[in-house]
Amino acid sequence: MHSNTELGLDFAYTVMGEIGDVFDKLNSLYFENEGQFYSIFRNQIYYLANKYGYLGKREQKCSCISDINKYTIIDVVWRGEYGANIAVFKITNSFNSKPVTMLKETDAVHKFWIYYGPDEIPYLTKIINEYNIHVIKLKR
Repeated sequence: MHSNTELGLDFAYTVMGEIGDVFDKLNSLYFENEGQFYSIFRNQIYYLANKYGYLGKREQKCSCISDINKYTIIDVVWRGEYGANIAVFKITNSFNSKPVTMLKETDAVHKFWIYYGPDEIPYLTKIINEYNIHVIKLKR
């Protein structure tokens, strides 16, 4: 069982820092294309789940809050005891509203949008506050 502190902002900030470190290491390597980079980056986030005692899943359907019969595909999900979604991660390199729409509808404790595109994210504070999404903006 994990403490409330672990599932709070301390946990989120620690995870965000680790993802940034993984990204920086991968960013210094050569990849033949963005698809290869994305796949390896996604796998590294998947592997991090084990470090925190969670079960990682790639490209998982997650149930939506507003409609129990509706699902959305999330890049990585960390599941806790009894299959609860502890953290979900959407990884994108282009800006659009789709990741926010997907993440805000999931039933996870923590929702992470990892964005490594060239554009700035408009209304970043609104996204974080209104939808309780942790945005990780990285530079590729």
